[in-house]
Amino acid sequence: MLKKSVSNLVVLVPFGIGTTPLFANTSLSLAAIGNVADARVPEQIEAESGVSIEADRRLSYGVGLLIGSQVTSVIGIETGALLVNRSFQYGSDNFNFIQSQYILQIPLLARLSLGQVFSLGAGPFLSLPVGGVRNSYTIGNSTSAPFEIDRKITELGLQAAATFALSVAAETHAFLEGRYAYGMTALNSDDSNYANTNDFSTLLGLRMTL
Repeated sequence: MLKKSVSNLVVLVPFGIGTTPLFANTSLSLAAIGNVADARVPEQIEAESGVSIEADRRLSYGVGLLIGSQVTSVIGIETGALLVNRSFQYGSDNFNFIQSQYILQIPLLARLSLGQVFSLGAGPFLSLPVGGVRNSYTIGNSTSAPFEIDRKITELGLQAAATFALSVAAETHAFLEGRYAYGMTALNSDDSNYANTNDFSTLLGLRMTL
């Protein structure tokens, strides 16, 4: 059975806006996460199965904590931990499969500040599985009972972000961010049946300067 995974829409807090001396500006970010994602299906998998496989985006949620610091007046770094309930759905005309799994995502982004309110970020991320994969499927009019698979695969990938932030109080910023994550790891233990992830994210949160 082809198992595909998707990635996330993450609501989290960035840093790196402003001009400060070397490592002088450190920020703590609290995150509410909304996760929506897509999957890249290899063409040979569809050819071998004989059906067109559609991957649908599903919304799920999570929480996170990030820390950032300025390296120069315009360049910063950001890392942290985001706990996300990654969920996706895929299938063909008469088969539908829903799968979800908690993951702990650890990004490491470099940030470039473009003025006081806008910044860009890019860098790698690591996703660690938390618990097994929860599954259910529908064939025709029949729906299975939920079941769990003990599949735990560490994922590597790249992220890019664009952030707009405004000061809302002393040492506190609110922000809106768009983020794309490109998963580079096949998320099935069987390499002949796999998919990689795409994350299309809208981010909303708060950042506090320490």
